[in-house]
Amino acid sequence: MAQPCAGSPSPSRSKRNGSGSTTATTTHCTATRWFKPIERPYLNDVYSLPTRKGDHLYIDIPAWGSRDHVGMNQIDGAAEQRQTLYQGAKELGTGTFTQVSGDAPSAGKLPYRLVVTGKRDVPFTPCSSSTRTEWDFTSKAASDGSDTVLPLLQIDYTVTTDPAGRAGRHDTLSGTAAQLPGAAGAGRVGAVTLELSYDGGTTWHRATGDHDGRFRLDAPKNASFVSLRASAEDSAGNAVHQTVIRAFGLR
Repeated sequence: MAQPCAGSPSPSRSKRNGSGSTTATTTHCTATRWFKPIERPYLNDVYSLPTRKGDHLYIDIPAWGSRDHVGMNQIDGAAEQRQTLYQGAKELGTGTFTQVSGDAPSAGKLPYRLVVTGKRDVPFTPCSSSTRTEWDFTSKAASDGSDTVLPLLQIDYTVTTDPAGRAGRHDTLSGTAAQLPGAAGAGRVGAVTLELSYDGGTTWHRATGDHDGRFRLDAPKNASFVSLRASAEDSAGNAVHQTVIRAFGLR
């Protein structure tokens, strides 16, 4: 939510120094928006990129982030996160904070799957109460043994919300997908497909978007939240499927 500015709201002040002359000081106010929708697992090159070195895969992915912040679970009993890494049907590793790692069965190109789930019931926001993100990707060891970035597609959302995290019932929601910077084995990224729910995920409706990835909400009068299911894939077969329950509120 938007936090009030600390101190005096006056934009400037004057004071007299010891020599009798007058100096001016300026007070700046900045607005900080904590827990702004849409929070979900999201990676970029500001935090920590998922990597492979030799046969070892390492991923650090907080469950409640967005384009410009990282949100991890540090609230005992009120939130939980789990991430599991697979090669085919074989589990390579699992974790319950933000990290997971595992060793590939061979250096060659193989399909992998990463599943990240998050649940929370916290007093500061009712949004993103439950998320599930599943990545399908391929990976192989670099021939020179160097680190490579795993091709985990990321979906970014744009929706205008008020300080309470609520959008208009017929507002526009945008969804675009992109590969991580320097991802090995990445292909050309396709458009995002989107389903929306206005009853907490009980029923889903396919949303129709334009060529820019913009989708129009059509929320009924009795709905309080929008949940979403989004998917994207690139030409190399890497894919992401993301579900966010109570992604944002409605006013």
